Amino acid sequence: MRITVTTPDRTYDEFPFRFTVRERTDEPMVGDLAPPSLQATLATEPKIEEIDSSSPARPLMHDLTIADAVMSGKPAVIAFATPAFCSSRLCAPVMDTVMDPLAARFGDAASFIHVEPYVLRDLRAGFVENPVPATREWKLQAEPWIFVVGRDGRIAAKFEGIVALDEVEAALRRALGD
Repeated sequence: MRITVTTPDRTYDEFPFRFTVRERTDEPMVGDLAPPSLQATLATEPKIEEIDSSSPARPLMHDLTIADAVMSGKPAVIAFATPAFCSSRLCAPVMDTVMDPLAARFGDAASFIHVEPYVLRDLRAGFVENPVPATREWKLQAEPWIFVVGRDGRIAAKFEGIVALDEVEAALRRALGD
């Protein structure tokens, strides 16, 4: 693909972008059962800074395991993002502009979960990214990811990288039956 970017002030030269289209990706597909991960929560790790690199931290998104959320019969919105260490620099904006507003608006109707994809202690010590078990179980190769899980525990929608609030909200409304 060749991309040309135009801003109000300038048009940037066309540049090539290569990608591979595969019939099936490694991470869960829409319609698959969500992996019932038992990631660290505040019940198992009381120091929020060990499981959330956000500033400020989001404790309400660390009170439920993915396994509990997908078994609850409520839709869930799950973000794998590392706001302080994101290589794409998209994690914090996705958490701030998508997850926070949705959790504020739909927090009673759906579960909202934030998973740090890597062991934060290792990142802070300067080690390479060491995926947490949930990242490996979901077979994620990058961040951020947002998954909307339906009442039936199946992936209803998934978004990689930057995503608009209205896209995820529409998927969540479908999962809620609105």
